Amino acid sequence: MNLSTLTMHARRSSLLLFLMVPLFGFFQYTIRNIDSEEVAHITFPPEYLGASLDHRIMQRFMGLRIVAADLAWIDLIVKSDMIRGGQAFSPFYRAARTIVTLDPDHYYAYYIAGMYLSVVKDDIKGATALLRDGAQYIQKNISKIGENLSQQTSAWKVMFMLGYNLIFEEFEVEEGSYWITEAAKIPKAPLYVTSLAGRVSTEAGRFEVGEKVLADFHSKVTNDEDRKRIEQKMLDLTAKRELAELNERFQNFLRTTQAHAIEKERAFRLFLRSNNHSTRNMLGDTLKLNALGKIIAD
Repeated sequence: MNLSTLTMHARRSSLLLFLMVPLFGFFQYTIRNIDSEEVAHITFPPEYLGASLDHRIMQRFMGLRIVAADLAWIDLIVKSDMIRGGQAFSPFYRAARTIVTLDPDHYYAYYIAGMYLSVVKDDIKGATALLRDGAQYIQKNISKIGENLSQQTSAWKVMFMLGYNLIFEEFEVEEGSYWITEAAKIPKAPLYVTSLAGRVSTEAGRFEVGEKVLADFHSKVTNDEDRKRIEQKMLDLTAKRELAELNERFQNFLRTTQAHAIEKERAFRLFLRSNNHSTRNMLGDTLKLNALGKIIAD
């Protein structure tokens, strides 16, 4: 038997093992339904393949562990726009948890699954748990990233997304800000991440973090309903950021002039007259009035 024959047999065996993984997962799931007193009624696996695989068993099959994780990941992505969420620690979360348990170095899975859970599936608790585990795993294994560009890109995104979820969904501003600054430390993190890490302590900086996350997600989503939902969130955050920026500029104006001796409303109108046209036209009349009301109330 020559080398080419051995190679051909090895390829056939690998293909057979690859095709048997879904079947293994199916039987592994259905065997749990067996009742000792009656014949088991065999049911199909739940919505996601990842929710039917037991990682404790699959991890024993060394080489198949990654194959199983990849199959479950493909299944999850294909069905991501078909099955709605709305519950904490949803089936989507459980499937994603299986994937990253089998393949913890799959940083992109942490990021995309966490984003879907937070923005589309309304599973905030599941998103936080998955992203926090991913961010902490990356911290502990930062030396493993090395020169791997794919992992470098996904690593900072996991931390950045966790920061977004904590700030805007969990209202944990301090911890969320911490993870934004940690994202900036990852090699090859974009310059805007470093810039935002320096401004995340401000309200406008935090709103810009949210805009960046949603813009990236919007570019990846294909479902029209989800795209419209993300667009609305982006508009809301943009309006809030511009309002925060206007408020910051006005406060700076008060600090750098004698305007503190003037009534606040008059100072605000003086600020609009003395600044450039971009400031005057930045928000529109309605938003200006809202800004004025907020400033006077303060």
